[in-house]
Amino acid sequence: MSVSHGHETRVQLFKDCPAFAPQLLSECLGVELPEFDQAVLQCADLGEVVPVERRADAVVGLLDTALIARIEKHDKTEMLIVVEVQNEFVEEKVYRWAEYCGVSADRSRCPVALLVLCPDQDDADRYDRWFELGPGFRLKPQVLGPDRLPVMASPEDVARSPELAVLAFAAHPEAPGAVKTLVEGLERIDPHDAAKYTEYTLTLLDGKVRDELEETATMSPVRYRSEYTDRFVEEGQEKGLREGLFLVLESRGIALSAEDRRRIEACRDQGEIKRWYARALAASTAEELFRD
Repeated sequence: MSVSHGHETRVQLFKDCPAFAPQLLSECLGVELPEFDQAVLQCADLGEVVPVERRADAVVGLLDTALIARIEKHDKTEMLIVVEVQNEFVEEKVYRWAEYCGVSADRSRCPVALLVLCPDQDDADRYDRWFELGPGFRLKPQVLGPDRLPVMASPEDVARSPELAVLAFAAHPEAPGAVKTLVEGLERIDPHDAAKYTEYTLTLLDGKVRDELEETATMSPVRYRSEYTDRFVEEGQEKGLREGLFLVLESRGIALSAEDRRRIEACRDQGEIKRWYARALAASTAEELFRD
């Protein structure tokens, strides 16, 4: 998993579901939020007249539409949440965040919360403090690291908030039954969304846990289709064809050199493996198997 892909996936969760930002603030960090009944994405371009790019990862506005109806005012924002995904500790970044929050507050004339999501707990711990930016001027991010993310206890929890489930699984992939809980929970939501959240989770994983999730997802009653699960199925078919080919060759007494064996094991073209398989049924030597 590349850092850039992981960053993009985490940001996309907030873009797909703006209500995820206030959920994390409230449920995971205990932040008291104003009354609101709608969370919407707002412009994340926080640049000024000078030609320097200033763009937050996401900006979410919390709207109280009932209040809007009562006072007939159509731009009432109760709070803005500036979302930043931070993959490493860079102390100077807090000055940029202060600018994001200041510009957001100036534009909307409302309170602003800075939600910083850190995949690494050490980075989260270093950001989770007050930063002195000047006399009487301090900034305190609302920091969410793996330690503040829950272990999803049941499929119902996963289905209730698949966005949280993605982050929680990436934070606690070794929790007992985590793969089974995640897959069973995603089986309870729309299959298209289930495939999307499966793929998001896989982009945040490496090694054996990702392989286990791929295998479990492809065996689920829900037909997941994603870049990862499709690749897993294709690799499984290739492996089965190669094993079948080796069995046929062995049963017919056809000897393979080390180079012949490496050639078969390295082949990723199912059509080529099928041609070798068909030839193996009648061939008497390895040379006949690989003839042009």
